[in-house]
Amino acid sequence: MATASTGLRFLLYVAGAKETPEAAETRLRRLLAQTLTTPHEIEVIDVLEEPYRADEAGVLMTPTLVVRSGGCERRLVGDLSDLSRLRLVLSDPTPDSTT
Repeated sequence: MATASTGLRFLLYVAGAKETPEAAETRLRRLLAQTLTTPHEIEVIDVLEEPYRADEAGVLMTPTLVVRSGGCERRLVGDLSDLSRLRLVLSDPTPDSTT
């Protein structure tokens, strides 16, 4: 669960405990450790064990990474091995208050 100190919340939807979901989680954790200094939380959701959570979130494919910050949300669907796409989703999802 998110805490008051959590700046970003990452929800990684995977299907089962196969090699691919484990690799996606490992890749995400490694990248976050290298790039984020802000508080964050990672939750891995196995849609085979909790299909209702995928349904509630509108997740149709795995892996799907949902990044939440405040009221904003970004998604990356599919292969998380493309680090440039992953970095783009990890960029600040909050609206720019200067525009």
